[in-house]
Amino acid sequence: MLLWVLSICIVLTFCTHTTQSDVLGSSFNPTKNLADDLISLRSFLSFSLNIENFHPTTSLSQRYLPILKRIYSTYVRELPTYQWETRHLLLACLSEEFGNATIAELKLSHEVKERNFEVAFVAEQVNKLDSFLNALFSLYPEKTLEEGKKIVVVGGGPVGLLHAIAAKSKGHFPVVYEKRRRYFRNILFDLGPQSWYPSHERLLSLGWEYQNIPNSVQVTLSNDGNITTVSCHLLEKFFAKVLSIIDVDLNYGVKFLDISEHQDRQFAVFSQPTKDTFKIEFDILIGADGAKSDVREILDIPFQNIEKFKILKGLATKNIKGIHQISVVMNFVGSSESRTCPSVKKNMHGDDVDFLHPSFVVPETGVTMVFKRWRFPYCSAQIFFNHEAGIRVKNLIETNDEDDYKSLWTLILKILNSFLETQISDTLSLHALLFSSKGSYINLVNTTVSVSGSPVVKIGKSFGLLVGDALMSSHYRLGIGMNTAFYMLTLFDTLLDCTQREASLDACVSEYEGLVSKRLEQASQFQLQAIFFESYCNLVMTTEVISFFLFLIFRITGTKFIYGTETLKNLEEKIQEVLNVHLL
Repeated sequence: MLLWVLSICIVLTFCTHTTQSDVLGSSFNPTKNLADDLISLRSFLSFSLNIENFHPTTSLSQRYLPILKRIYSTYVRELPTYQWETRHLLLACLSEEFGNATIAELKLSHEVKERNFEVAFVAEQVNKLDSFLNALFSLYPEKTLEEGKKIVVVGGGPVGLLHAIAAKSKGHFPVVYEKRRRYFRNILFDLGPQSWYPSHERLLSLGWEYQNIPNSVQVTLSNDGNITTVSCHLLEKFFAKVLSIIDVDLNYGVKFLDISEHQDRQFAVFSQPTKDTFKIEFDILIGADGAKSDVREILDIPFQNIEKFKILKGLATKNIKGIHQISVVMNFVGSSESRTCPSVKKNMHGDDVDFLHPSFVVPETGVTMVFKRWRFPYCSAQIFFNHEAGIRVKNLIETNDEDDYKSLWTLILKILNSFLETQISDTLSLHALLFSSKGSYINLVNTTVSVSGSPVVKIGKSFGLLVGDALMSSHYRLGIGMNTAFYMLTLFDTLLDCTQREASLDACVSEYEGLVSKRLEQASQFQLQAIFFESYCNLVMTTEVISFFLFLIFRITGTKFIYGTETLKNLEEKIQEVLNVHLL
């Protein structure tokens, strides 16, 4: 106990100049104001470890974010030479902010803790916050570079925020500008697997596992823990919180307009509603503003559809004019009471059928597969068609003809009844199961592969970099977009490391451009191969979750699959047949 008190007395001086007698002297009473202190402390801990409702501009952030930043600064200042458990450092700082509660929590015996749920819960949350702050400490650069680069990030989505985190951790000076004011996108990302992408590992390195994420929010792990499924807005809020704590400026409701030059210095030009335009100097401008990138447009970089790809090893590189894949997405209404999605049919093992199961093969519909997100509140199905059927479905959706409209819904009913447990008899019953988006129950998706003409552009003595969807469109089902962005982030790390060794930014960017171009080629080829096999050959391209090797599933009949290398001869014959029809 004496050692514990001594450690607390020492660390208290790290947080403020309050003396020992002020905190542990005659005024200290473990029960005095304990309830009030615990309420305030619990509210702060909830803010610190909750990401579902986080935004830097909310009133809670205005109240608690400065406290969290002060504590983090104490960790940064003291941990390099700190000799006790870091939890003691946190408790001392919390005691200064919220009174006696945290010290009282430690002094209570284990028996009292067990009888006091509130105190026990606070103790658990304190431990989680300590772990989170330790994770963030690893981001802090050993020193801020004297020649640190001014990095302006346009786009506050996951990719832009990640690049800002990386820049700060290397001692540079990032600032983020986002035209939206809130994070709301519900699109889901599958991050991983670890042996293929660094996404999962990177997320955990930021302290993701220590966040309090309600069960109502979509976050799932694969059975082997290698894949994390998470919504876009949750990632954005988490990364925004990390940046706020490590003191990176985030600006919302700001639109990128142009680039200007003055005395050999480059500036990004922005505007805000009811305010004059303003300029920010940069050494590196990062365009992370999506598929319709304003940065890419201002830099006059083309964004071109790619149609040339290598079919398989040993087969020549070919062009397929207008190569694309048609699918439709439908969002289903789940049960808010049981918090489940509509029931689907079971396979022979009693499990829900997955998107590769033959139950999804519906004769005479042209369906190649159904990819479903089926965990409440996200209940969606994306139905993929072969090339001929896809064109037919696209025409049915885009027409205003009543007969075509009936034909479309007859087709959709047949497909959905192939995997939904409760059979749907008419379109009225179907509409009751679906969410309407912009007046439509069906969202048409026409997937192509588009790539920026260059990942890097020289702007005077500075550079512009495109990342994420601004650099390459992504095939959503393959999970290649966000995962490729995480991989590209490791290349950005290489660029930042290079700037610490090399005097010339040009040399570092040149190395980065070569690495990105190579990876971009691999990612675009993989997407084109998937589109070709699935849309033109009635194949399914996926990853095998144990070995992570690519394999192909070749559909011989409407209900039978043949797997892997056994089909290589048949596959080559099928591909050659398709090539004879579709090649330029």
